[in-house]
Amino acid sequence: MLITLSYISALLPLLFGTLIFLGWYFTRFLIFWLLGIYTIIIGTVLVLFGFVTLLIHSFRNQKSFWKQRLVIIMLLLNFPVATLYTFIVLDVETRIELEIVNHTQRTLDSIVIQGPVNKITLEPISSGQQVKTYFYPEGEGLLEIFVSSDKQKAEAIIDGYITKFPSNMHDSKIIVGSNLEITVINLLEERKTR
Repeated sequence: MLITLSYISALLPLLFGTLIFLGWYFTRFLIFWLLGIYTIIIGTVLVLFGFVTLLIHSFRNQKSFWKQRLVIIMLLLNFPVATLYTFIVLDVETRIELEIVNHTQRTLDSIVIQGPVNKITLEPISSGQQVKTYFYPEGEGLLEIFVSSDKQKAEAIIDGYITKFPSNMHDSKIIVGSNLEITVINLLEERKTR
């Protein structure tokens, strides 16, 4: 009975944590983010409970050495899996996904994404091509794009206010039209209509 409780204490956090992570990864619903935090807390308590029940079981039953070893591995596996999921969530939640589409008949020679503190410069984008990049903001303020082609320049504000922890609400599709007019579409809104 105690070894079964240890198995359950090892499997429940792994199972629920993985299901919650997959739900968040494919939907980005806030509820999964919150459930993930609760799962980490409850999972830690369950793992500790699993170790206690395993310890009691091992004092009572010296013969099930291999079962105990398997339970220990399963209990310990919870920590690197939770850490991996946390790092993935933090990486995705602290970056802005930008998709730049060139609808002009010429190559965009210079594309610069400028944040409050840092900026990135992209390689030239040929006519009809699109490029996806990630921007990790530092500081708070405007997010702008500067584009030039054949000595003609254009600029636009991608987002009026970003922070270091932007979430995916700032993900944007930037379309550069024939006369270098720039249209910014919020990808979160576009994803909702699909």
